[in-house]
Amino acid sequence: MCFLNFCSHYTCACMNMVIDLQWLVGINWENVMALVGHEAITHPEVHPRIKERKFLVDLTILSAPPEDLTYEEAERIQHGYMVIGENGSNARLNHYGENYSITVNPSADVSESSFETPLSEAQFSALWPATAGRRLEKTRYHVICRRQKIELDIYEGVLAGLATAEVLLNDEASATAFETPLWFNQDVTDNTAFYEEILVQTGVPAALNNFTPPTQGWRS
Repeated sequence: MCFLNFCSHYTCACMNMVIDLQWLVGINWENVMALVGHEAITHPEVHPRIKERKFLVDLTILSAPPEDLTYEEAERIQHGYMVIGENGSNARLNHYGENYSITVNPSADVSESSFETPLSEAQFSALWPATAGRRLEKTRYHVICRRQKIELDIYEGVLAGLATAEVLLNDEASATAFETPLWFNQDVTDNTAFYEEILVQTGVPAALNNFTPPTQGWRS
């Protein structure tokens, strides 16, 4: 859904910052430059897209973690989408622990790089109201299984009951060769219903609505 359908104009002032979402029609890095101030974005960090495979997760199996799974660390994450384009492009605010940033994905094409720059807490707070109705919260567990790094995301709030695992792979050959563990369910890598920019708009897919989420975090 084009953001012009739900928001034509949003402005706020913080540290001499004025935001006009109409500037984001193209949803590319140049059109986001005015959001956080010239100095902060002179040298944005470029993130080449990493090959990933995304799976639904059976948390009942993980209630007793398998021997081949090693837990490294966990972090709380908040994402809020300022704008979402019809082609999958988006501008997203991120809150990881004590860190804040804005990420721009020019399209849903996994071969295209994304752009990210840090924000101050004040900048983040000023922009956050523009994400109303398009937010998610989750805990990300960094684990290793079968010598492969995996990001295990357990969602909360309106997306409670959804848990996914993303396998970070170096190339197509690695993606094909990876043997999925028993706690992996359906491969949803190419299922747009599980893209986060879609989840924040439509909620948990109907097939998962009868799932009962755990009463505690995966690791208490």
